[in-house]
Amino acid sequence: DQQGVPVQELACDLKTESVAEAWQIPSAIKHVHIATNKPKDPRVLSLKSVLLLRNLSVWTWEDLALPVDSKPVESLARDGSLIGVYEQILAIEAEAFLPAWPSSWDSTVIDQRAWEGKRNAEWQSQFIFNSTANWSSKGSKPC
Repeated sequence: DQQGVPVQELACDLKTESVAEAWQIPSAIKHVHIATNKPKDPRVLSLKSVLLLRNLSVWTWEDLALPVDSKPVESLARDGSLIGVYEQILAIEAEAFLPAWPSSWDSTVIDQRAWEGKRNAEWQSQFIFNSTANWSSKGSKPC
C-alpha cells in the first residue's frame, strides 16, 4: 500500500520501462533481449533507451542475423507462434528475467524458470498466483 493505493492498482500502473529503471540487474549481465511482437512500438523503443542508458547491449529478435529453418530472420512472419517459442526459450534460460504483467506468455516463462530453480522465479510465480487469487476473490479483473 502506497499512500492508500491498493498494491494491485500500483502493479497495474507500473510500466516495464519504469521498472527497468530501478531493476537491480546483476553486474555480470551485459546483454538484454526484449521479447516482443511489436519491436517498433514506442514503449519498446522507450525500454531500449532506458536499458541503453544503463550501458547494456539491447536487442530484439529482429536484431539477430541468424537463419532459422533456412529462412532469414526478417522473412519469418511476426505471428506470435514460432518466434514467440524461441523467445520463451531465451527467457527461460536467461540469467535474469523481468516479466510483464499480466501476461500468459510471461507466466509460462516464470513457471519454467521456477521449475529450473532460476533466480527470482519462485517469487515471481508466487506473486502472479497471489495477485490472480486476490483479484478473483474480489470479482475484479487484473489490470
